[in-house]
Amino acid sequence: LPFAHAWRELLIRKPHWWDQHAFGWLLRQGVTGDGKGPGEGGPNGPGWHLRGDKSGLSDPHLFRCFSNHSLVCGTLPVVSFANGHVGLVQRLHAKLKVPLYFVHATHQYSATVGKRHRLREEGVWMDPPEYYAPPEGLLYSPLRLPDSVLHPIHPATGEPLFQIQRAFLNTTFNHSEHPALQAHFTLANLQMKHIRDGVAAAWALGRKLVLPPLACAYDRGPFPHVGKAPGALEQVLPIFPCPLDYVFELDRKKDSRAGSAPMLMDVAREYSLLNNTRMPRAVLDGALR
Repeated sequence: LPFAHAWRELLIRKPHWWDQHAFGWLLRQGVTGDGKGPGEGGPNGPGWHLRGDKSGLSDPHLFRCFSNHSLVCGTLPVVSFANGHVGLVQRLHAKLKVPLYFVHATHQYSATVGKRHRLREEGVWMDPPEYYAPPEGLLYSPLRLPDSVLHPIHPATGEPLFQIQRAFLNTTFNHSEHPALQAHFTLANLQMKHIRDGVAAAWALGRKLVLPPLACAYDRGPFPHVGKAPGALEQVLPIFPCPLDYVFELDRKKDSRAGSAPMLMDVAREYSLLNNTRMPRAVLDGALR
């Protein structure tokens, strides 16, 4: 209860602070960091890897936190209690074959629509029965990517193009002619054209389109990076499957004019739909190939 009161009072005093940042800042009081994260002056408090008082506690992942060490805090394994990148982009639990108990749909690129779709891709979003068995039927058009597009080679050096590119950190230089970016656009455009054709066919037939899994040459971020998100040590390039919001803006509004083409999310279903345990057996058995 004292912590809840302190959290409320802090937000009143600091209305520009985000409530989650204020929560974390309060917990970190009296706890030392490793210096790798934001400093004391910011709302995140000390560094990310915290070293608090562990005396008398039963588990090494527990430590004392908050004012006067009046609370006991603990850390959970990120692979099973994941943020959005670890759980829904890196999909580290699948690579390491450990259960995923919790995933936080953190920042992505298509607002609430994008968060919901990422959870659908992972199979953890529950929709009504008609979502899985739309009365108008489903359409699926698999996508087979040429190896030369999925794993391009630098024409001069013979090295793979889809790997860490430290040159991208230099934001004063125009990288648009870089062979790696050219290969990225080749990959993205091929997939976008395939989905465009699929949407047109589904719209004409009055069906819902089951999207193919997409590949992304590099990670996506609102900051300069080398092709992978910071700390994503297990991330393999290209990313496959990658979230739909890495390639498309899913929260775009439909054109209100009569006869206008549908938006992607009006006709699309996630690539993992047919493997979802909620899919009716009758729908799967009735597939025509």
